[in-house]
Amino acid sequence: MYNQLTKKIRNIAMTKSLPTVSISNYCAIPDQVAFVCRHFPHMIPGYHDHDCFEINYVQKGECINFVEGEVIYMPEGSFIVINTATFHTLYAPYEDSVVYNVLLDKEWLLQTIQRYPIPKTDMGKFFSMVSGETFPTYVFSKKSSDAIKDILNYQCEHRNEASILTEANILYCVNSMMNEKSSVMSSRQKSFDKTMYIIESYVNQNFNTVTLESLAAHIGYSPAHTGRLFKKHTKKSFSSYIKELKLKHAKYLLSFSTKPISEISEIVGYESPEHFCRTFKFDTGMSPKDYRQSTTKPQ
Repeated sequence: MYNQLTKKIRNIAMTKSLPTVSISNYCAIPDQVAFVCRHFPHMIPGYHDHDCFEINYVQKGECINFVEGEVIYMPEGSFIVINTATFHTLYAPYEDSVVYNVLLDKEWLLQTIQRYPIPKTDMGKFFSMVSGETFPTYVFSKKSSDAIKDILNYQCEHRNEASILTEANILYCVNSMMNEKSSVMSSRQKSFDKTMYIIESYVNQNFNTVTLESLAAHIGYSPAHTGRLFKKHTKKSFSSYIKELKLKHAKYLLSFSTKPISEISEIVGYESPEHFCRTFKFDTGMSPKDYRQSTTKPQ
């Protein structure tokens, strides 16, 4: 079963990228620094990253995390802290699985924990390295102490509260996590380029309408310089990258939705269904209709 699920998660992650998630997108209260929500079973969000830290905690059951191309199986009681600018998605395969997501404002958390001695654990090393130009993508623990379980269980059950008490609870939880000796920090290191991070986030969010000119205006560079910068980072021209991104989204919609081809054409940013169909067939060797039939199992 897990091999099939892993294949499905990889497919969705590689074809459905979402814009960068900010904690402010969820918080109703200004300057809220912590947000907690439940990740519902059988839901696979698109591949996404955050401008904040994310903690995934398995209160009951199990789940599968897909982080920067790496599959991580999370049993009951485990938790993972995912760094900012790290692409991932999550899947809880069973109906009775209880998995929580905790979003933490990066600047608030780092400023707060710097007031205390950082332990020489993998979790401590993780938080001491997160502000560098090269940083670890996650730190993972297959089990959590009673203190961590108690505070996460309480916070998740009272997730609608947004108060100083909430912040204090989260801080106590992170402090307990940093002292967890069983945690393992990812060996994968990721380089952070702020300009390219802004570029990638903007392109992923506006792939169906973005032009080199609109991207250049967004980052404050000339189109020519933006094009050179983009190609240096991605090893592809801007137009080729956008074409591939549109194709990925089109494949996802054809495989996992019943939307008409004409609507999919519009969603991914083509001027006409005819242009979309010609481009799709040229790149894949199949028409959109044939591709949908080849990837959709008969009911």
